[in-house]
Amino acid sequence: MTSPSSQPTPDKPQAIGDGLRVAVVGARRTVMGTGGFLARQAHASGAEIVAIVCSNYDSARAASEELLADGIRPEVYAEEEDMLAEMNPDVVIIASPTNTHIDWIQQCLDSQAHVFCEKPLSTSGAKHCDDLIRAFSANELLIIENCQWPFTLDAWQTLHPLGDIATARKFSMLLSPKLRGEHRWQDILSHPLSLIQKISPGPAHIEKVAYAEHSSDSLDSALRFEYCTHSRVLECEIILEDMGTLPPPAEYSIDDKLCHRIIGEHYQMQFAAHANEPQNAVSVGDPMEQNLHQFLKRVNLVTSSRASVAIDEDLIRRQYLVEALLADYQRR
Repeated sequence: MTSPSSQPTPDKPQAIGDGLRVAVVGARRTVMGTGGFLARQAHASGAEIVAIVCSNYDSARAASEELLADGIRPEVYAEEEDMLAEMNPDVVIIASPTNTHIDWIQQCLDSQAHVFCEKPLSTSGAKHCDDLIRAFSANELLIIENCQWPFTLDAWQTLHPLGDIATARKFSMLLSPKLRGEHRWQDILSHPLSLIQKISPGPAHIEKVAYAEHSSDSLDSALRFEYCTHSRVLECEIILEDMGTLPPPAEYSIDDKLCHRIIGEHYQMQFAAHANEPQNAVSVGDPMEQNLHQFLKRVNLVTSSRASVAIDEDLIRRQYLVEALLADYQRR
């Protein structure tokens, strides 16, 4: 799961989600959970949070009480109850544990609900995800993975006005997940890959994969590979280190030009070109909120205009890339 990054950003337009009925699955995860944050951000955009689903009724009631302060009064459901049939939401935000994602995605497809899903999309295999993504498009439904880091590229460009991602040759990212072994790679790979796909777009394959990890329970781990498209080869390095601090440190660099995340009071987010120079940081808003708002805006457009939904080729490609990298981890 993605670690929650901020409360709703103030002074944002309130009409983005107007008219949309939204349900949140996993609204009260206590470890690395984003459900409560996403519920508040969807509500702040103008959407109506009609239901929340948790693993049991007591947890759902507690989550509902936590949302009351923000004026959110959803119906509450335990996981086994048929929320989709009773509430008929337009959108379902899936922020439950990863092993539940695929069942919820299938149920949402059957119920004709758009899906905003935490990463990773699923562990059921890339081909299964591919088929489901295409089925959503065929039914004029949107499905996206909560990969918010591409929304920080504007901050990187502001920090490095002479930088050019179109000619970049090197990419590096540092993240600080709590998980260990294969599970941590499964959990985080969508983040760097979504950035890499924006830096070097189009079909790609991966070569020269190398993991560096002392043992499966090590605090740190590293991955290096070449990301090859028709136009260039991007040398990539992903470093994972559990530093035991909250909020967890995170940063990336493109051609050695850094974009370091700073989370301040009330989880307000900024980005700096140097970790020790926060006074020169720039703000671009909360990328997770931007991702959600863009999704809700697209849902409203599809709903109001009956616009067709293009197949998300990047999302499909990312599932196969994650699968390939995890297979290399297992073979190491």
